[in-house]
Amino acid sequence: MELFLRMVSQVVERLTPCMFGVVSVLNISHNKLSHLPSGIGELKSLKALYVSSNLLHDIPEEIGSATSLIKFDCSSNQLKELPCSLGNCKDLSDLKELMERESMI
Repeated sequence: MELFLRMVSQVVERLTPCMFGVVSVLNISHNKLSHLPSGIGELKSLKALYVSSNLLHDIPEEIGSATSLIKFDCSSNQLKELPCSLGNCKDLSDLKELMERESMI
């Protein structure tokens, strides 16, 4: 199941438990999100997460529990670092984040 959300300023703090095993793609890019809920890590079937072009200052450590993650785009946010727990996502092969900003410096 793919879930695309637009024009939201916050993701519900408590993700619906029935979503945990079925959401494989979550696209919440181009919104005004200032944070992600820690429940993001409970999306065990999540293969692609797109959170680019928001107002995120950090990514929760719990993201590392989403071990099926292959693609993660968190570019164009206000991030200074990524959580070490992303190392738990062994199949993560497509990561877009701080590199684009650093290459402009």
